[in-house]
Amino acid sequence: MISTQWTLYDIENQVNPVLYYVVLRDDNNTGNFQPISSTIPGSNSTFTDINWSTYPNASYRVEVIWSINCVPARLDNTGNFMSGSVSMSNIKNAQGPLNTNTYTPEYNWSVFPNPATDNIIVKTTTEGNKTVVLRDASGRLVRSWNVNGTQAQLSLEGIAYGVYFLSIDGEANAVKKVIKE
Repeated sequence: MISTQWTLYDIENQVNPVLYYVVLRDDNNTGNFQPISSTIPGSNSTFTDINWSTYPNASYRVEVIWSINCVPARLDNTGNFMSGSVSMSNIKNAQGPLNTNTYTPEYNWSVFPNPATDNIIVKTTTEGNKTVVLRDASGRLVRSWNVNGTQAQLSLEGIAYGVYFLSIDGEANAVKKVIKE
């Protein structure tokens, strides 16, 4: 079993603004989060996944359904402003925190220019086919590229301005932050 625990919201001593929570699990750590809980009352702050051993590589996040609409808007994945009453937690992998170092002994790669406007170049130290994956801040897949060799130029055309996270599937768990201007 794995238990997830979070801190209840307290906004300037007002009544708890959370209607309910929903726990989401990405069974294979691919960015495809699906609900695994029914609605958890806003006054609760824990959930136990009794099926955790079936999905040892899973990642988890908590969706918050608010009783209020948030005034500040955020950008969606196309760069348009949106407001609403749903928020998402950070992603937590059951195996531990994500390594965001720029170098790991198992694998070394770089991305430049960063910030970028139209294209990025990914340079690796290994030959062969690999999949480069770009995700938004909530972990959703934005784009992926199949590349071969040690260097590839990747187009950012059609991707909204913002902060993204780049990784190479099947390699060390290094993630690089990429800024699209």
